[in-house]
Amino acid sequence: MRGLQHKLLAVLAVFGLTGWGFPAHKWVNATAIHGLPPELHGWFKRHHAWLTEHAIDADRRKHTMEGESERHYIDLDRYHADPDTLAAWFPMTWGAACDRWGEEAVQSNGIAPWNAQWAYRRLQEAFVAQDEERILRAAADLGHYLGDLHVPLHTTENYNGQLTDQQGIHGLWEGQIPEQFRPTYDLAPRTARYLSDVEAAVWEVVFASHAAVDSVLQFERDVTSATGEAAKFGYVERGRVLERRYAPGFCEAYHAALDGMVERRLLASIQLTADLWYSAWLEAGAPDLPAAATDGRWWKRLLNWTTG
Repeated sequence: MRGLQHKLLAVLAVFGLTGWGFPAHKWVNATAIHGLPPELHGWFKRHHAWLTEHAIDADRRKHTMEGESERHYIDLDRYHADPDTLAAWFPMTWGAACDRWGEEAVQSNGIAPWNAQWAYRRLQEAFVAQDEERILRAAADLGHYLGDLHVPLHTTENYNGQLTDQQGIHGLWEGQIPEQFRPTYDLAPRTARYLSDVEAAVWEVVFASHAAVDSVLQFERDVTSATGEAAKFGYVERGRVLERRYAPGFCEAYHAALDGMVERRLLASIQLTADLWYSAWLEAGAPDLPAAATDGRWWKRLLNWTTG
């Protein structure tokens, strides 16, 4: 059921009705470039526009590729209700998890942490091959998947507040809040670091995101109680569509209650993306990066990949 619901959300996202909304995913890839050391910065900067635009390809694939939706989340609360016990089971390799619970169950609960590690390996292999197309595809996707891991609601079965009568909170937290308050955020990353244990880094992010789920939900309830349902929503025009959205005042109160959480998770997404782009390159042996394409045809093959 969750897979079908995510496909519906993905379709809506294509039309700008949901979205770490599309803008935030683009910010992650675009800003991570600034954290890269000189050995990588120039090459990635040259491809800045492509990496930014294609930061959302993974979301677009949700409604066209079987099995894509599960790569963006993990329902940790379906493994155990107590988050304090999760560290006793995870990190766990893909094979060990499937042996314990069965591959079908693991898939249905979401495979985001393992998928992020696979995406990292694809980038490393692309660097080894010195294949520009593969490097760009893998780097764009890795930034997207790492961004998703930093969103608390990507780690819970109650991912859109549907189990607690808070339907819509997903788009509020990862879409409307960062879009409204982005001008106030400081998203400048530190210079990328080499991370030798990618598995540990990925699971650390997942646990931190999951630990914030209760706050994400409780603060929304608190603000709703304080402002009243009548002041919670408003309508804005988007083209010819009148769209029901959370009112700016409600967003401001909720953002204040979160006390910088969205900014911190967004900056952490950017930093880890820069770190793992750099780490994958080092693990590949720090190869020379491909020279600029001269025939102009590679982007057409990339377009075919994103739409096919």
